[in-house]
Amino acid sequence: MTLTPAPEPVVPRPGPEIRPTTVGHRAPESPHGPDAGPAPLLPRAVCEAALTALLLFLIVTAVRWLVGPDPGSAAARPAVLGGVVGILLALLMLSPPGRCSGGHLNPAVTLALWRLGVFPGREVVPYAVAQLAGSVSGVWCAGLVWGPAAGRPPVRHASVRADPAWGDAAVLAAEAGSWRGRR
Repeated sequence: MTLTPAPEPVVPRPGPEIRPTTVGHRAPESPHGPDAGPAPLLPRAVCEAALTALLLFLIVTAVRWLVGPDPGSAAARPAVLGGVVGILLALLMLSPPGRCSGGHLNPAVTLALWRLGVFPGREVVPYAVAQLAGSVSGVWCAGLVWGPAAGRPPVRHASVRADPAWGDAAVLAAEAGSWRGRR
């Protein structure tokens, strides 16, 4: 009878930390596969800027065609526009660039994800800058494509802005007062 040594116990090796996420947000994937870890910040920020530019270009285009040509538009047009924008957002967030960047497409979403603890604070400013640059370039490109029609009141009024009766200081104070410190 021959004695064989007992097999050595298998000790798991420490791996990457897995953090739970909330609100269905996942860490952006690397283009090299899910096991490669998160993609570097610059490509994700570029994807975020491009997606935001495309989003704003398409929103201005949709407003131009759904609201712009006929100032006496039907009551259903805002609902149709809302549906178009909702579908557009879903498609952009689920697209490969959206999956790479996380598909925030809005600085408010980025801030909310950071406050929920599922987005790193050091990436908030680069993402917000990319989103703002993308939105400005998307609207600018729409203005180039659609010309004066993009500046007419029905399309111009689609932008979100404060009431003209509010001064800049009052708007700044209202926005600053709505920010609550991190809990």
